[in-house]
Amino acid sequence: MYQIIIILIIILIIVVVVVVVVVVVVVVVVVVVVVVEVVVVVVVVVVVVVVVVVVVVDVVVVEEEEEEEVVVVVVGGGGGGGGGGISRKIQALCTNIEYNATRL
Repeated sequence: MYQIIIILIIILIIVVVVVVVVVVVVVVVVVVVVVVEVVVVVVVVVVVVVVVVVVVVDVVVVEEEEEEEVVVVVVGGGGGGGGGGISRKIQALCTNIEYNATRL
């Protein structure tokens, strides 16, 4: 009779130990999965923020470059010489176009 009770107590102890080990393993796995998910979310957020910042900075730089408008200085009199004045204006315009083309 006592042998059956001792065997049942040993079986109960083994079952309790196995259940505790399984619970600990499950808790550790869940914690690791949650930590990995948090790290992945943080990495994705950082990558998205970096991409957005790079795009915004690129757009701002492009807009600043576009704001540097070409200044056309027209050399020559108003309506004075007629054909001569127009010729000088066209030549000045061509010179400005050549200058701006070399800047690019």
